[in-house]
Amino acid sequence: MVEKVGLGVTIHKPGDEVFGMLRYPSGAGSHAEYVVAPARTFVFKPPEIDHVQAAALPLAGLTAWQALVDTAQVKHGQRVLIHAAAGGVGHLAVQIAKHMGAHVIGTASAAKHEFLRGLGIDEVIDYREPPVPTHHHSTDELRSTTA
Repeated sequence: MVEKVGLGVTIHKPGDEVFGMLRYPSGAGSHAEYVVAPARTFVFKPPEIDHVQAAALPLAGLTAWQALVDTAQVKHGQRVLIHAAAGGVGHLAVQIAKHMGAHVIGTASAAKHEFLRGLGIDEVIDYREPPVPTHHHSTDELRSTTA
């Protein structure tokens, strides 16, 4: 929660519930009771999430965003495979990729499939199951891999 704001800060006011991530790796003190940082470091905490959930978002969310948006530049209609799709970064990557209009395939244990379907994933793969042969194998190769 914002305790005080500095001169010229207009986006936040005392009492606002915010969360953010201090500059990495120089953000020493982020576990302190109070921190001082530029106003742009913080965003408003949605009322639907608690402070613990909000604290978990910045690093995992930024990691997912940078991978999909900045690096892969995912476009509408592309197919995206997300390993560990139910994990901390993975479940955020699923939502970001879906928001971008991608067809999302994710790997996770069977116990996590319903969770991922609730996030809107298109296909889930149980990583504990043996790999499914692809159409690139000849009939003889298929016999040898399934015998």
